Amino acid sequence: MKYIEDWDLMVYLCTAHVRNLKELQNLGLYLSDLNMFDHSVSAVIGGFESAANLEYYTEKEKKISARIEKNLELQSNEYAIRERFFRYLVPPNIASKMLRQENTCEAFDRVTILFSGFMGFDRIVNTVHAHAVVQLINFSLSLLDPIVERHHLFKVETRAEAEYMVAGGVEGSKEGHTQRMADLALEFLSVSRQVKCPLQKVPLTIRTGIHVGNVVSGVIGTLKRQYCLFGDAVNFASRIHTSGMAGRIHLSEQCHQELEGSEFVTIHRGVISLKGKGETNTYWLAGRRGDPLTEANIRLFLQEQKGHTPSGPVRAEDTSTAVTDNRSAPAPSPAPVPAPVPVPTPKDARPKGDRGVRERQ
Repeated sequence: MKYIEDWDLMVYLCTAHVRNLKELQNLGLYLSDLNMFDHSVSAVIGGFESAANLEYYTEKEKKISARIEKNLELQSNEYAIRERFFRYLVPPNIASKMLRQENTCEAFDRVTILFSGFMGFDRIVNTVHAHAVVQLINFSLSLLDPIVERHHLFKVETRAEAEYMVAGGVEGSKEGHTQRMADLALEFLSVSRQVKCPLQKVPLTIRTGIHVGNVVSGVIGTLKRQYCLFGDAVNFASRIHTSGMAGRIHLSEQCHQELEGSEFVTIHRGVISLKGKGETNTYWLAGRRGDPLTEANIRLFLQEQKGHTPSGPVRAEDTSTAVTDNRSAPAPSPAPVPAPVPVPTPKDARPKGDRGVRERQ
């Protein structure tokens, strides 16, 4: 600070304490008012540029963060889809072991196994176009798959000739899987009426067999990994299925014993000979107690035992007074036993030597 006599003024030299152009404007100053011989101008201009750069990079980081968040959400959804698909291929308890890279081999003392398939399907394959066959299989599976999931059972595979295999007791539940399987079989019988022959447009009949036994399970393969069940119980269940009849649910003696005392009614079929198994007692599943159609099936099965089989299926309206138990049943009722629906097959459409429905015995 210095007094200039010629000007009669006090000269005051200083540097304004401003950080950017905005503060300089608020003070009513201009860049020309700052000291041109120090770094005041550079500091103010540099501060403005730093603030602008900071704002630019902040916005850029926000956009990057939003993009990362979106990618993480997509990745999470994709992982959920893969995990759900993965758990459909194997039971949940096995899926958890595979995710932890643990051994998947297990032994089960008591597992319920069901085989079910549409009668005459092999002749349909030899008669109609391949596209129609695939559509028929896909439609039937779209009806059966949700029933398996709803009953908390596990679909093992769909085998040749549209043979459907379901297992209970391998998905982690130790009790009640035989009752749930019987409930599932009755519902299979009910919804199977919606599956129609591509040629005659009439409902196909379904044949079902259920057995209870011990198995060993595990995930096998490297190129295409698959969850499989091994043991004599699997073969026995298949024999029970193929020795059954269209529109009926055939039970092994072990399955009958598991259902004793439950809401389900079983009727002794008799002693039959199973290929490779010898003679064994088997049973029919008539349905739930108190259902009119169950009572109809009971009378039909008992008449068969006496050798007086009716010429046709029993109608539900003819059995309205035959109810012996009034307990309600929320699940679908079993269908009366229908006669198998013949599927015409041109002779030239079948391979030589195939003159009937081929069954695995």
